[in-house]
Amino acid sequence: MSIQNKNSGNKKTVKRKEPLISIENLEVKFINQDATIHAVNGVDINLDKGKVLTILGESGSGKSVTMRSILRLLPPKASLSGSIVLDGKNIIDMSQDQLSSMRGHEVSMIFQEPMVAFDPVYKVGSQIAETVVRHLGTSFNEGLARAKELFDLVQIPSAKSRLSAYPHELSGGMRQRAMIALALACSPKLLLADEPTTALDATVQIQILLLLRELQRELGMSIIFVTHDVGVATEIADELAVMYAGKIVEIGNVNNVIKKPAHPYTRGLLSSTVNSESKGKRLEVIGGSPPDMSKLFEGCAFSPRCNKVLEHCWGQKPTVKSLSINQRASCFNI
Repeated sequence: MSIQNKNSGNKKTVKRKEPLISIENLEVKFINQDATIHAVNGVDINLDKGKVLTILGESGSGKSVTMRSILRLLPPKASLSGSIVLDGKNIIDMSQDQLSSMRGHEVSMIFQEPMVAFDPVYKVGSQIAETVVRHLGTSFNEGLARAKELFDLVQIPSAKSRLSAYPHELSGGMRQRAMIALALACSPKLLLADEPTTALDATVQIQILLLLRELQRELGMSIIFVTHDVGVATEIADELAVMYAGKIVEIGNVNNVIKKPAHPYTRGLLSSTVNSESKGKRLEVIGGSPPDMSKLFEGCAFSPRCNKVLEHCWGQKPTVKSLSINQRASCFNI
């Protein structure tokens, strides 16, 4: 894509950087006999190469479904619409063969629970080697050598001997590092991380976060990281997207969003989080409960829980407002 500079006598072409992944009007519905669950309702995301986007929100807000949509890892009865363009290719239009080649090679995912991701009856080294053989066409021994390199990269001690371990023989932190090694096996352009530190204790959690950030910078990857923890989000993100009821209600540079939150839901999340300034202060809470996603809300879905609600919030959907080059939000109170 290019634009012309109209302020000059000469026509000067200026190249604009295309995002690595562009998601437009993504909608996901889960349809069954009893109800239709509107899990994702018009998500728009652009992520540049070499950047980290964190999606922050409560459980049930649609974060993980958005991630799985990128890989098209959804149940057969799920309805998926919109556009997901990765490096010029629309993932929604891909055949099953194209998806198989793309998964693990161009886009990889770190799942929340590595015990589910690894097959319990095969050694972790063999599983990583098979991934390398499948996507890169190497021999199995070359795949094992690559697995050893990756174990060293993610700082697994005694890497060579750990290749022969079964998933249950590794601690939670070691399993998560092995899961990261598996995700990085074929040098993906985009890494998806679905709450990869939730099941870990605080010490291991910060180690994994620092490791991911270090690997991202070293390998030049883009990462989409999902969490419900504000502290985790600020630790790893370049850009922060706040998600509620299947929609992005605020997005921007992480420093802008944290220091000057615009949406009442973002402010509520930040004010209900313990930090160094919380001592002696009563924590605020977001009242009420997340909405029933089987029912479409006519206006702003956050209205029943919002302390700044206006009359027209109940019947009209707020449009996206740009607050700066690096921040925008959907709210009538901005």
